[in-house]
Amino acid sequence: MSILPPSAGPQSYEEAFESLNYIVKTLETGEQSLEQTMRLMTQARELLDYCHAQLDKAEEQLTILQEGSPAP
Repeated sequence: MSILPPSAGPQSYEEAFESLNYIVKTLETGEQSLEQTMRLMTQARELLDYCHAQLDKAEEQLTILQEGSPAP
């Protein structure tokens, strides 16, 4: 069971977040084998890392925009 193909990454923060939510709901059922659970946990970690990286980039861009704006 794989949410995204192994070679494909999320196309956007929203897609990654949606996939992460799906994984969490799937894991909460407890109906997976140990192997499937480990694969889902690995995939969830990769998606979480991607989301954090996207948020960090957005924060950097906002900081740059704020610094470049004249003070009111």
